[in-house]
Amino acid sequence: MRADILSRKDQVDIKNDNKDIKILKDELWTRRVSMKAKIAMFRRNQIVEETILLEEIWKNSTRE
Repeated sequence: MRADILSRKDQVDIKNDNKDIKILKDELWTRRVSMKAKIAMFRRNQIVEETILLEEIWKNSTRE
């Protein structure tokens, strides 16, 4: 039988048994954050390059 809200205890477990345990290493977080920053920078550069190219196309008076 599944436990429902009414069958749970009213008190919250306030023990700090797992206080010093880390599930994931800090290195993984920093690597992920730095990768996101690199991707964001690449996208910004790509948008700037595309904008410059579009401006050159718009300025071009020669039509085919």
